[in-house]
Amino acid sequence: MYRFGLKDISISDVGGQIGKMKEIVGNSPGFEIIDSTKNSLRVIDIGNTNEETIKKAEHQIYWKLTNLIEKVIEKKSSREEIYQFDMEINRLAFFVERSLALHFSPNQKTFLEYEKISILEDIGDSIRHYNKYAKKSEEELNVLREISSMIDELRSFETKVDLKVIGEFKDKIEKLKKKLKIDEKKPNISFVFLLEIIGNVSNLYENLIAFNIEKVSVKED
Repeated sequence: MYRFGLKDISISDVGGQIGKMKEIVGNSPGFEIIDSTKNSLRVIDIGNTNEETIKKAEHQIYWKLTNLIEKVIEKKSSREEIYQFDMEINRLAFFVERSLALHFSPNQKTFLEYEKISILEDIGDSIRHYNKYAKKSEEELNVLREISSMIDELRSFETKVDLKVIGEFKDKIEKLKKKLKIDEKKPNISFVFLLEIIGNVSNLYENLIAFNIEKVSVKED
């Protein structure tokens, strides 16, 4: 409901979930509870946003993703701390998605922007999954370092379309996949989750190409 831009929401018969629902509202920028009982609540949107605010939130998501990878590599944060950090990424992603749904016309660019934010959120989730289940060998952590560098490259690509980055990026993805070849008889669960992260990064790359297709075409001409 938040992500799709509803502005006035009344929910009743929530049973013992009222505390959890208040927590969700607290993590939803622009939402405030104006009335609540033991079994119901009413939430309204008091937020206002613009393109600059959306871009700032998006840059924060990129920054938090590379920071999340760094925390996983350092191996000093608990699972709960990693989880909470990923929830911060989700909160920002939902905020941007909601802002796009509310304030921007439904066209191809808006759709691609919405999709991009959803992919960034997926990257955060897949990093959290890796942290929870993986062995975190040095080989795996080196792959994570490469992934972090690739996310930084894509963030730079947002502001400066560089054909060199386009040409090299797909090769980097394929090389990483080859490093993580899975033996079907003895599958490495860590590799499975790393491949999930790489798949999401690849989706982000494809999204950015589609979003900047006009700039790319001009440069190629």
